[in-house]
Amino acid sequence: EAKNAVTEQESHVESAQKAADAAKQALETAKQEFDNLGGAQALQDAESKKTTAQKNVEQAEKDKDQTQQNLEAAQKELENVQNQLNIAQKALQTSTDAKTAADNELKDAQDQKANVEKEQKDTDDRKIECEKQINTLNQSLKEYEEKIITEQNSLYSLEQKIRTINGMLQEEWITQQEREYLEAQLADTQASRDASKNQIDAYMKEYNKLTEEKKSWEKNLETVNVNLADLKERQADADKRLLSAETAAKQAQAAFEEAQKKYDGLTTQKSDQETQVNECQTQLNDRENALQTKQDELNAIESQLKILKQAEDAVKSAESEKKDKEAELSNKKQDLLDAQAAADEAANTYQSVKQKLEE
Repeated sequence: EAKNAVTEQESHVESAQKAADAAKQALETAKQEFDNLGGAQALQDAESKKTTAQKNVEQAEKDKDQTQQNLEAAQKELENVQNQLNIAQKALQTSTDAKTAADNELKDAQDQKANVEKEQKDTDDRKIECEKQINTLNQSLKEYEEKIITEQNSLYSLEQKIRTINGMLQEEWITQQEREYLEAQLADTQASRDASKNQIDAYMKEYNKLTEEKKSWEKNLETVNVNLADLKERQADADKRLLSAETAAKQAQAAFEEAQKKYDGLTTQKSDQETQVNECQTQLNDRENALQTKQDELNAIESQLKILKQAEDAVKSAESEKKDKEAELSNKKQDLLDAQAAADEAANTYQSVKQKLEE
């Protein structure tokens, strides 16, 4: 039984020795793998890199958040500028309409003044023509008056001559030859008198015609003078309207230029703000990419650190396992020694009992 116990303990020791050897080999393998990864220095470096990478990620997140805030602020400012631009555009349209209306009013006022001036010139020309015609007619009337007076004087002389001849024909002392001569003179004088009367009638007819024509021209002149008085008022109204229209047009032009300037300024500001928004968006994309890069770097470091820690844990586990197996081997060896001691004692007892039996 003691020998069997020793044999059994020897088997246990052998098994424990194999387990201890295997644990030692596992430890060496784990240490080799850990060393291949860089060992404790690599683990320390990875821990340091992780700390730095975390700080980089945190800073990248701050940069991204700040850039996001900048983008939101730029977008808000762009919206504000767009609202101002919309208002400015409406104001520009209003000022454009007002300028168009003022320009139209100015053109109408200029046309009115031009028309009044044209009417003034035409009326002045008509007045000059009327006065010219009246003067011409007055001259003609004066000429006809002179002709009529001359012809009336001639008629008076002829009638006086006729009376003289008739008186002489009443005398008894004249001879027949003288009578015939006086009668012939009387007939010629009467013919001249009738011709003079006809001439006076013709002159009077033409004189009356010229008088009527003069009256017509004088009436036209009166009408022209009335028109000139009306044109004077219309000229004043046209000047007043033109002055008011010119002032309004200047004010509308100034308002339009101011609105255009403001609109152009806001358009430029919008373009600049859009550029800023695009720049912020580009910067945000860059910051996001940078954050992702830093995060990837941190993930890679954490992954490497995890491998290193796993390797370190494997070493520690292998060391613990080796210690456990060595302790177990030591216990098994002690059990073997105890079993051998028991076997030796049993053998001694057996020899002693056998000797006593033989004796």
